[in-house]
Amino acid sequence: MLTPQAEISLCYVVPEAQGFGVGRAMVAALETEAARRSLVELSLRSTQTAHPFYLRLGFFDSGPARRGRFITAHPMRKALT
Repeated sequence: MLTPQAEISLCYVVPEAQGFGVGRAMVAALETEAARRSLVELSLRSTQTAHPFYLRLGFFDSGPARRGRFITAHPMRKALT
């Protein structure tokens, strides 16, 4: 989901579908939608597991990781060009 504040949220792929390009396609579709909305940057809060995936897609850490009750969230951003 792409929020009005340009944040990607609730972007998950079931383990059985990982490694087949599903997540990459989902993020690409969200980037296309962001461009359609004339957004210049995307943000998200990544899990520890997904963090390397988002780094490979060009996102960068935009602040310290925050440990929550159940997960650690990594704030990340990506400029859209």
